[in-house]
Amino acid sequence: MSKMEFLLRFTISHPDMTTTIVGTSNPEHLKSNLAAAAKGPLPIDLYNEAKQRLTETVPSRYERTARLDRSTNDVKDITGAPKR
Repeated sequence: MSKMEFLLRFTISHPDMTTTIVGTSNPEHLKSNLAAAAKGPLPIDLYNEAKQRLTETVPSRYERTARLDRSTNDVKDITGAPKR
């Protein structure tokens, strides 16, 4: 399975995903994408393993948008979003 096939099938495997937007100007890539999508979602065990590995390596949204100020032990928002 190619990386592109895996990524496309991983995306369509997500239970809350209803649409995937894939763009290409290369007819061969389009054929490959359609063939991969026609295979359907990944087997559930492969999807769960990939999701677990992704969860372990990618910081959560909270970790990406907040940072601990060690001098005060306060959590600081680093997105620049206004406080509510």
